[in-house]
Amino acid sequence: MGKEGLYTTGKLAKKAGVSIRTIRYYNSMGLIKPSFISEAGYRFYSDEEFVKVKEILALKYLGLSLNDIIEIQQKKFKKESFFSSLNAQKNIITNEINNMKSILNTIETAQIAMKQDKDGQLKDTIKIIEQLENEKEILQRSKDTSKLLQDIELMDKFHTNKIDWYEWVFSNIDMHENYKVLELGCGNGALWQRNLNRVCEGTEIVLTEICDEMLKETENNLSHSDIDFKYKKTDLNELPFEDEHFDVVIANHILFFFDDVSKVIKEIRRVLKHNGKIYCTTIGEKHMIELQEILNGFSQRARLNEDKLAKKFGIENGKDILEECFNDIEFISYKDEFIIDNTDEILQYIYSIPGNILDIVHSRKKEFENYIQGVMEKNKKINVRSQLGMFKATKS
Repeated sequence: MGKEGLYTTGKLAKKAGVSIRTIRYYNSMGLIKPSFISEAGYRFYSDEEFVKVKEILALKYLGLSLNDIIEIQQKKFKKESFFSSLNAQKNIITNEINNMKSILNTIETAQIAMKQDKDGQLKDTIKIIEQLENEKEILQRSKDTSKLLQDIELMDKFHTNKIDWYEWVFSNIDMHENYKVLELGCGNGALWQRNLNRVCEGTEIVLTEICDEMLKETENNLSHSDIDFKYKKTDLNELPFEDEHFDVVIANHILFFFDDVSKVIKEIRRVLKHNGKIYCTTIGEKHMIELQEILNGFSQRARLNEDKLAKKFGIENGKDILEECFNDIEFISYKDEFIIDNTDEILQYIYSIPGNILDIVHSRKKEFENYIQGVMEKNKKINVRSQLGMFKATKS
């Protein structure tokens, strides 16, 4: 303690675990104020300002900018904005964690491949690493159960089609009693959660994912059901099932994550019975294009992943890809539109969708949120059209 129980700038910095320069900067921003300034210009701070410094550090740790913290101190920061800021930071951290998990998975797989490589050649190992790198998006998607649930909740909240997406998908799948059904990349089991009362008696259902965490989440979500679901951790490039085993294979928004879609399609054909059917949903290249245009107004580097995914397996090229292995290909369109009239809600939605926007706004979050606020004030609401649909095909 310094003069009359107060801290000098240096001692306050030391006690708070920050630099003197940081204390001076917080003071210049008006975040803290000295209790006393000597005739020589030295500043002295009280315990109350020490507490404020610790509060600032805690809020910065949660991802809030100094401008956000100023608004909190001035009681101008809304609860919804605080939640949105925390949500953005959560998504950024989750992306980083999932990326590191994917890298760890690649390293462990490479180590196994090298141990099995008796000839001392690295070609197969390098091939495995390249494949895992190409499919990093699906690895990240499968490890993030909370984000998938959030995406579903947001879709429910903003979509205008009176028929729920999962109900629509299920209604277009032809299933009968005692059918054997395989779903590739089941996510958190949402398709089945929404349609449990529509499953035919005696149906054998196998749900697959590429990581244990998502499967555990799915099993927990469906644990109250009397249906005997089977859960299988599976590499979708090499399905661990006998030839001609299933009557139906479902691939709901999953094929476009793979670098070699044709290989996965061939595996699906192998495990399907004669006259068995594949049902695969996807997106088009113009899916959510209005939102892409809004993001480009902030940064030309901002990209959604939709256009890239659609080029792998989308509405425009899906039939051509399926024709390699299937007949009687039919496409059904699902028309929907998201109408969002609240700034916090559009921000929450943007922070949840795939793309690089979180990386771009990480250090410019307040600027980005002001930009979106301006877009909302100008347009009153944001209309985002979805371009979704399902391919049906038969193995003959």
